[in-house]
Amino acid sequence: MVNGVRFPVSTMLLLPRGLRFKHNGKRMNINKWNDLDAFFKGYSKYYKQIDNDYVVFNTWVSGAGGDFFTTLFLDSMLDVRYLDHQMLKYLKHYNRWQQIIPCMEMRINAAIWVNDTLGNTQNEIEYLQQQYLLVDYVYNLYILFELPPKEFIAIIDNIFKDALTCHITVKNTQHYKAHNLPVIPYFYYKTFAKVKTILLGYTEDETLRFYIDVLKLTKNFHWVDKTTKQLRLDLFPPETNLDIIKEASLFYNSILEPVDNIDVVRGVIADVLLKCLKENKYDVDKTKQNFREYLKNYTQQLSLIDLNTVELADTDDWLATTAKPYSGMMNWLPTNQLYKIDYRKLVLEQDTATIKQMMQLYNSNQDILYYKTQMQMYHERNMKLFNQLKEELKQYE
Repeated sequence: MVNGVRFPVSTMLLLPRGLRFKHNGKRMNINKWNDLDAFFKGYSKYYKQIDNDYVVFNTWVSGAGGDFFTTLFLDSMLDVRYLDHQMLKYLKHYNRWQQIIPCMEMRINAAIWVNDTLGNTQNEIEYLQQQYLLVDYVYNLYILFELPPKEFIAIIDNIFKDALTCHITVKNTQHYKAHNLPVIPYFYYKTFAKVKTILLGYTEDETLRFYIDVLKLTKNFHWVDKTTKQLRLDLFPPETNLDIIKEASLFYNSILEPVDNIDVVRGVIADVLLKCLKENKYDVDKTKQNFREYLKNYTQQLSLIDLNTVELADTDDWLATTAKPYSGMMNWLPTNQLYKIDYRKLVLEQDTATIKQMMQLYNSNQDILYYKTQMQMYHERNMKLFNQLKEELKQYE
């Protein structure tokens, strides 16, 4: 029996040790844990085989400022390795700091492309589409826990193994950054009790989640392929006709032509355009007709954001069986392995207790006033970006 819920003995044996159910006593979907355990135990050569010392997964939803937080509290901002003008440009345009620890998702992506597992073809586009299909299978397993076709299992197993054995040690601890919970790593590490998960910028507030998502779009600028100058292929379903992607890219660039500050708006424009294309079943002509209305609605949503208003998310979102940071899939971890750092307390309020907790987690060496000051400056830069975005989008109202 766990928190008053009785399970068969066979089920209890498969549950991760220390599992607890939270959020109004609702049951977590333990079937997914059992399915994954059976899958990796049956098919992975590396199931519970990777030796690990103390590991921290610094996890945050994209846009929540985790790069800044980890760099700040690991005291790496005091040892800037970038050229001054590069750092200043990065802060001015995107309010981001240097990434000092390896990104789990980037390691996975690199393992896919470096291994070149599917072999080249005479048709480069066909090859790219094959690789993107592999990307879909990998991330559908990593994030959504959808099991891949059998012929891809060995390839994906090696990809995860490679990604999980490339860390950086800072202050005697192995660190990763991640935009998803370390559910899949659980099935690879020998000693998961040595793994900590720090959820940076966590919030159960829908208003803050939307605000954070807006920040992500203003700071993430990798929408266009540097070689083709078109919207990236992986932003579209694998079966999308290349002519459609080319036409959508031309339309995207035409939307940006009258914009003064492209760095601030291009992520939002791309996101709204892709959602509009999807809802119009990738009919570009129909999308052109509807796009202005979509963007106008988005702009109106931005104008209504009030950071002083708290709107709690649906509890079903907390219990969802995905690896996304808000899903609650790893709420079974004991309190010394899972830490949820509230975004409002850390960034908006610069709460003393929260900042002290961060200092303890990262073994920080500066005075607390230093971290409070840096947090205040970070928030002010975010608000400047946010207000610039709203100003630029007024022309589309």
